Amino acid sequence: CPIAKVFEDGQTHRSVRGNKSGKGPRYLEVVASPLKAGNSEGGEITAAVETVRDITERVVALRQMEESQKMLEGIANGISESILLLTTDRKILWANAAAKRQAGRDITGEFCHRVTHRRESPCGANGEPCPLSDLQVYEAPRFVEHAHHDCNGGKTVLEVGAYPLKNEAGEIDKFIHISRDITERKQVEEALKKYRDHLEEQVRKRTAELTASQKRYRLLFETASDAILIIDAEDDEGKIVDANEAAARMHGYTIEELLKLDIGDVDSPEEAGRHPGRRGLMLKGQRMQAELMHRRKDGAVFPVEISANAFEQGGRKYILAIERDITERRKVEDRIRAAIEEREILLKELHHRTKNNMQVISSLLQLQFMSCGDSRLHQIFEDTQSRINAMSLVHERLYRSKELSRLDMARYIADLSMALMKGYLKDAANVSVKLEVDGIPLPLEFAIPCGLVINELLTNSLKYAFPGQREGEIRIALHKHGEDEIRLLFSDNGVGLPEGLDLKDAKTLGLKLVRTLVTGQMQGKLEVSRENGTTFAISFSPGQANLHPKTT
Repeated sequence: CPIAKVFEDGQTHRSVRGNKSGKGPRYLEVVASPLKAGNSEGGEITAAVETVRDITERVVALRQMEESQKMLEGIANGISESILLLTTDRKILWANAAAKRQAGRDITGEFCHRVTHRRESPCGANGEPCPLSDLQVYEAPRFVEHAHHDCNGGKTVLEVGAYPLKNEAGEIDKFIHISRDITERKQVEEALKKYRDHLEEQVRKRTAELTASQKRYRLLFETASDAILIIDAEDDEGKIVDANEAAARMHGYTIEELLKLDIGDVDSPEEAGRHPGRRGLMLKGQRMQAELMHRRKDGAVFPVEISANAFEQGGRKYILAIERDITERRKVEDRIRAAIEEREILLKELHHRTKNNMQVISSLLQLQFMSCGDSRLHQIFEDTQSRINAMSLVHERLYRSKELSRLDMARYIADLSMALMKGYLKDAANVSVKLEVDGIPLPLEFAIPCGLVINELLTNSLKYAFPGQREGEIRIALHKHGEDEIRLLFSDNGVGLPEGLDLKDAKTLGLKLVRTLVTGQMQGKLEVSRENGTTFAISFSPGQANLHPKTT
């Protein structure tokens, strides 16, 4: 009891009493004070005074404040940021759990610069950024980045902010100090900065390379001897968007004038309207190479050789056309063509006259042996006439051929065989000739001796291989073998050559002529077989270039 205690010790006593009422708990503050005789300090206590005051609202408010404070401390201790409550001289009044973990101890009562920077003076005094110092000047929240020491002796980068707390007089008397660990973020930012710097350097180098490359190609474009036009492929009219000096000079315009034109303006009237179709093919990936007619500024039409293809740049499609004026080349070609035609006419005339001269010689021989009574001389004249006819037939075939320097052996051998068969129809009425001849073109220096060889062998077979109207067969084959060899096979199933006959020592002119032509003029090989009649195997190489028709 407060009054009892007053009488015991003579002091004033306070207590709080709680009781229940219909409206809930009530709290009363009871104060008991002594009354002394004469109101003197050392007088005897004569009475005691007790006052009672209802403090229910204040108690409830204090309890709510305590609960709120506990809740705020729980929230503050639950976040990852470090929170300190500091005095204006940087003394730590309170620290949350994150701040204590970072420091590795309870730092309440210590100074923040000693904890975070491990030195005696505040960081602002050394010229370093300090949010607390700035806050005292600007009286507004400030944020800086600091390197702080952690409990392991290492350093971490923190983002530090400070907020002012003011007293009733409006003066700053405390700070809230909040810091966030941004070490990893700074490391990422540094890595990103290095990567960005690297990319920027690569972009700078690549830009420099592209610029240099663009200058080189522009120089090539502008100084090229051929005309170059760049045409907008997405424009229906084919607008010219770029041209070099050679193109302007070739068409009689300035570059500025050309860039105001469409491709149809430089096409000849015959070519007008064909650009859309050609453009469509090029946009499908086809490359155009052709000879066209273009038109100059003065209206003159001239031939050009053009090579064009489509390409894409900046999301738009264009056509690159490289052109060359071929007027002079056409003139040279015309002169060459005229010279070739003149040469062909002369060669045809030469073959025609040679053939006629040989026919005259053959006719003279015919008259001569008709007036000759000697049968041996008659045979010599007849053989010589046959040989002349074989050579005359070469010139006859060349005269009628488009190819004046080489002879189609298939046609020639067929004509020669038919002519000889008609001449010896009485002696070889039951003999057939079978041909297996490829259309091989032989040069004149091989065609004539090859024809003479076939003439001699076929004449010899028709005259001697089938006596007494004997039936038989003669085969003539001419084929290409390998890259550069021609093989001629002549065979008959007649009575064969006389026993003991050696071609090297042959007495007859015909066989001597065959051997001389093959091994000499034709530089070939000759083999003879006597099985089932007679077979002559001849091989020679006129050169690979002569085995194929010429192209112009």
